[in-house]
Amino acid sequence: MPSEARLQWREGSRHLSCTLTEAEVVVGGRHGTIRVPDATVSRCHARIFREGDGVWVQSIDGGHVAVNGVRLERAQLFNRDRIQIGELELEFWLG
Repeated sequence: MPSEARLQWREGSRHLSCTLTEAEVVVGGRHGTIRVPDATVSRCHARIFREGDGVWVQSIDGGHVAVNGVRLERAQLFNRDRIQIGELELEFWLG
């Protein structure tokens, strides 16, 4: 059975989190599970999903995504990785 995977982020003074129970989480400006009020984030900017025993992040339609400061199109996520999408920084937790 896969480990519990979770995303955490701040929105102003609020601390928010999302457990990855769905097949995928979409991060976007207007559409998606996590909505980001940021002009640099497209409507459906990136997706975070399970594949095999891992959890991955992938840009959608060429949206800019960085993991631990490195821009990429797709990457496997590991515990405490930091995902940057526009001005939003998500922290990935596994276990």
